[in-house]
This record gives sequence, C-alpha cells and structure tokens, in this order.
Amino acid sequence: MRSMLPLEFPHRMNADGTINSICPHCYATVATSTWEAELERAELEHTCDRSRLRSFGTTHRPPFRQTWIPPEKLNKTA
Repeated sequence: MRSMLPLEFPHRMNADGTINSICPHCYATVATSTWEAELERAELEHTCDRSRLRSFGTTHRPPFRQTWIPPEKLNKTA
C-alpha cells in the first residue's frame, strides 16, 4: 500500500551508530544505515506488506477506555 501523502518515518538510533527507519503503518524496519540519504531512499521505495498490516491490525488493539487514566489523575510525585 503506497500513500499519496508523505509519511514521517520515525528513526531509532542503535548502539553501533546506525539508524533504523520504521514504517508508521506496518511497523517494519524499512532500512538501517548511518547515512540519511540511504534511509530517505528506502522510505520512498517502501511498500507495506498487506499480510503484515492485516496481522498487526488483528493482534494489536488499543487499550480499553476504562483502563486509561487521565494524566492529571496520575501520581506525579513517584
């Protein structure tokens, strides 16, 4: 699945100095590199695997509303 809108791919720094580019839709690691240009090229060429999207959508559900605690009610002294 390729979107017409540009996506913001989150980047994660690794201990060895390389950077992972993560797809915000299918959560796959699109590329690992030390060069931004390589990450950008891989991000532009990335196409989500439909089976991965289906699998992720059925196994990862947002938390139930009753388990969510508003930030103002959290104990901020801990």
